[in-house]
Amino acid sequence: MNNILINSLPFILAVVLIQCKAGNGEGPGDQGPPELLGLNEDILTHPFEDSLYFIRGAYYYQNENYEEAVRDLEYAVSLDSLQPAYHHLLADAYLDGNRSYEALQTLKKAAALFPQRIPTLLKLSEFQFLLKQYEASLASCQQIRQLDPTNAEAWFMAGLNYRDLADTAQAISSLQRATTLDDRHTDAWIVLGQLWQNRDDELALNAFENALHTDSTNLQALHSLATYWQDLGRFERALELYLHIIRLDPGYTGAFIQSGLIYFQQDSFSKAFEYFDIACKQEPTLAAGYYYRGTSREALGDPEGAKSDYRQALRLDPDYPEATKALDLIN
Repeated sequence: MNNILINSLPFILAVVLIQCKAGNGEGPGDQGPPELLGLNEDILTHPFEDSLYFIRGAYYYQNENYEEAVRDLEYAVSLDSLQPAYHHLLADAYLDGNRSYEALQTLKKAAALFPQRIPTLLKLSEFQFLLKQYEASLASCQQIRQLDPTNAEAWFMAGLNYRDLADTAQAISSLQRATTLDDRHTDAWIVLGQLWQNRDDELALNAFENALHTDSTNLQALHSLATYWQDLGRFERALELYLHIIRLDPGYTGAFIQSGLIYFQQDSFSKAFEYFDIACKQEPTLAAGYYYRGTSREALGDPEGAKSDYRQALRLDPDYPEATKALDLIN
């Protein structure tokens, strides 16, 4: 058994490449992609070396081949069940492979094996939250806090659960605790700002600015602050932030949509169309993109083009009331 626990996927893939270069490309190990030849040969030579299956499973996972990843990671766990990283990656492969039940069961087993290992309990809490098992996720957070009351991530996860349970007071309290324990917890500041927005503008602004202070290029923090200014009617400040997001990430569709809405409100219909058109091309399955592009086309005097966009929006989302109303009116 390999006693070295590998936790970093970049490191794992580096090991894969090294082992691949070592392969001579001859014999039974020739099966599979060329970059795996060396690793496959090592597995044939050492069929009970758990770490080799873990490394190959990590490679498959990184390349979104979840079925093969699961097969290798399950075998790695069967060879050595006392490596937490094996359970964690297996759970990820199950979840991304649309096998959420197996993902959760894997982490429950891991938590039973390592009841005092905080990273495992945190991952269990996260998966429970993603699967909307809020009470179970809160129980996992409480288990972590009993082990370490100063764990900021456990308070953050509790805040997310309370937020989705519509217990805003508890959510804010938990998130404040998280930021007190770790004042550079960007995500906690963002969610706090979103909860305070429309309740206390000054606290919301302070939270968003704190988030950007910890990470000035965080797109979610920038988007949240832009939305804050947009909701207050400070359109120029909001637009400046949306355009900054686009410069940082030209593929960020939400910034194009929101910029288009601001241009539309300013009667810059051609500019609005330009941004909505980019959004449609970036995300062809986004119904809102077609609806908004249709409104700009209608404003520019192109009713046929608007009809086409409204119909496409309804094909993608038959229950889109704004698109239905717009199409009825234009007809």
